[in-house]
Amino acid sequence: MIAKKILLVLWAAILFFGCAKKQADVAIKVNGKSISKADIANATEMIKQSILSTFPEKSLEGLPENLEKEAVQQLIANELMLEEAKNRNISIAPSTVDQIFNQFKSRFADTALFNRQLLESGQTESGIRAEMEKGAMLDSLLKEVLQGIDSTSEQECKDFYNENSSKFTGAPRIRVSQIFFKADTSDKQKMENVRKKATGVLSQIKSG
Repeated sequence: MIAKKILLVLWAAILFFGCAKKQADVAIKVNGKSISKADIANATEMIKQSILSTFPEKSLEGLPENLEKEAVQQLIANELMLEEAKNRNISIAPSTVDQIFNQFKSRFADTALFNRQLLESGQTESGIRAEMEKGAMLDSLLKEVLQGIDSTSEQECKDFYNENSSKFTGAPRIRVSQIFFKADTSDKQKMENVRKKATGVLSQIKSG
């Protein structure tokens, strides 16, 4: 499921952020197919946005430094899997592509906005349909491959954990929080009141 999600993210990146490749812009060739610098940059940005939407705290903690490398690896994998899909004679019916396209187009407020986005991104409707067909081919390939993989039951997972519990332990972790009380240092009575309040809160924390 993770692989499938990544694939869909990357194909979405190509849809509306990609543009026609110029020979000078080609960064990698996979079996004769070109992957441009723009493809890599767009895929990297889409992975970044996907991570931030799933883990908002990463905006503060920082993102992994190898996002571009991951994007390149996935784009290469996409091309190789597309070739495998063709070798397996996997094809997508035009009606299926129409359905995917119409669902995508329905996200826009109106046709005018959709066409304007097409123009600004340098894409064409036929180009988008072609990319959607590729994405559907990858989806079909994954389903075909995963059908031959046995699923793991919940009990098997529990048994594995119980037999290998020592591998899932780590050093104790402590979370520290601070509570601040505003006080006027020039007023002794107010300072005393704040001290009493803080002492009371501390007692509550210690008592649970």
